Amino acid sequence: MSEKELYRLAFQGNRDAQRAIEEAMGLPEGAVAGRIASIKEMEQKAKGGDTFAMAQYGRELFAGMFLDQDFKEAAFWLKKAADDGWRVAMFYLGEIYTKKEEFEGWDYYKALYYMGKALAEGPDADGFIGGVIRYESAKDFYEHIEKRRDRDR
Repeated sequence: MSEKELYRLAFQGNRDAQRAIEEAMGLPEGAVAGRIASIKEMEQKAKGGDTFAMAQYGRELFAGMFLDQDFKEAAFWLKKAADDGWRVAMFYLGEIYTKKEEFEGWDYYKALYYMGKALAEGPDADGFIGGVIRYESAKDFYEHIEKRRDRDR
């Protein structure tokens, strides 16, 4: 069974799949069920207009761990949150727009716009995404995008 199938079963409520993931990741019993409940709650809150939930749900769709990876749906939710000022949503939306092979709506200029907007919000946004430093500076991100754009021409 593939990892993706295991996550899909876990999301559908299969306790054996949930426990297998917990054991593989060294998580306490019930952690995966709690995460799944949180994702389902995020979806409902996002549909209800909660912009924080929109950002989080979009990120889950971007990651494609428990949910099927869906860049189009992720972009929908992330754009709503980004337009409301959520920087993390801006970063992920910028990243989605660089995915030429995976996302039919890819657009390097939109990637630059959203990432640049997030970076312009202040020094703490300078390449910071979900606890991981992705780019040392806005300049590094722009160079990364320019290289990808030139490669894809």
